[in-house]
Amino acid sequence: MPQKKLTRRQAEEAVDCVNKHATVGEKFPAAVAAKELNLNPRTLTNRLIRAKEYFDLDSLYGVPGDIKASIPETSPELELPEQEQDYERLCELRAKKFDHARAYEDVRKLIPVKLPYKGSCIGILAFGDLHLDDDGCDLALARAHAKLVREFGDGGPANGCYAISIGDHLNNWQGALAKKYASQSTTLAEGHVLVQGFLQELSGHWLCILGGNHDEWGTLKYFLDKIARDCGTRYIDSAAGLELKFPGGNTVRLRLAHQLPGSSIYAMAHSQTRDNIFRYRWEVVMSGHVHKSGYAVLKQEDTQIISHCIQIASYEIYSEYARGKQMKDAHISPCAFLVINSNLPNTHPDMIKLFWDPVEGADWLAFLQKKYDG
Repeated sequence: MPQKKLTRRQAEEAVDCVNKHATVGEKFPAAVAAKELNLNPRTLTNRLIRAKEYFDLDSLYGVPGDIKASIPETSPELELPEQEQDYERLCELRAKKFDHARAYEDVRKLIPVKLPYKGSCIGILAFGDLHLDDDGCDLALARAHAKLVREFGDGGPANGCYAISIGDHLNNWQGALAKKYASQSTTLAEGHVLVQGFLQELSGHWLCILGGNHDEWGTLKYFLDKIARDCGTRYIDSAAGLELKFPGGNTVRLRLAHQLPGSSIYAMAHSQTRDNIFRYRWEVVMSGHVHKSGYAVLKQEDTQIISHCIQIASYEIYSEYARGKQMKDAHISPCAFLVINSNLPNTHPDMIKLFWDPVEGADWLAFLQKKYDG
């Protein structure tokens, strides 16, 4: 709808009313005039602008754009820097932040790992989703598996047995889901004690600690990052690639993710297989999140590399969510134990062996270390 043109009478009325109140020293002449004329203050301001534009009528109040604040020469001087930085300085800082982010993302795709063990055969226990504060978590089993890694062989980080956490260390309910703390016996504070204590049990043995979707809620990830650094490793959100280098020159690449896209009712390791075929054609592709177990072995036609695609389940054996959705029980083991024999090439089908039972895997690792590493 076109705006009605201001008449000269309306313009003079607005200007005269404002001037009247400005002359007598009114502090807010425009506000008082708007009230007297029964106008919205914004409407009055528009009329003053149009009065100047159409009829060259000036008010003592002035119009927006003409009003300039006058600072008395005797004003106190505050020696306070500007709170916000100037444009060029901000651009410089943002450029440095981007360069740092790019360097970090480039490296995390394939992180070189220096192993304390100098032999040719190692074991890696990949912990599935822990959910240590959940009443359905088999914490005793998780601690038994941690003890197996910690005390394997002669013990210590140089024993050739290492660990990976695939994420979701706590339920860590946030926002609307925080009400679920009412239906579990472990408090948020107790959950923090549990996760710190558990991760510290394997200090020096962690290859990396991944963050899951539950870990990324709120501020838990910062707490996990601090614990990871104290344990001699790093907390990496969502996904990472590790490159293990062995004394004989052989390398094994691990593609690790908390969650990978894709699912199939016919293949529990569908998302890992999909990722291996179309993205990372490495020796190992592994993820968790869905609390199911699955395994597939592929051969890369061009490189002849044998790839192991692994879906890890969870230590949360009993889940209210799974029960409510009547999900199929596809839980074979809460973890996966990999034994890597670097004396064999990555084209050999037995270079990497998967054990769902870490005890059996540790026995095989002990046999290989005795055979090859003396």
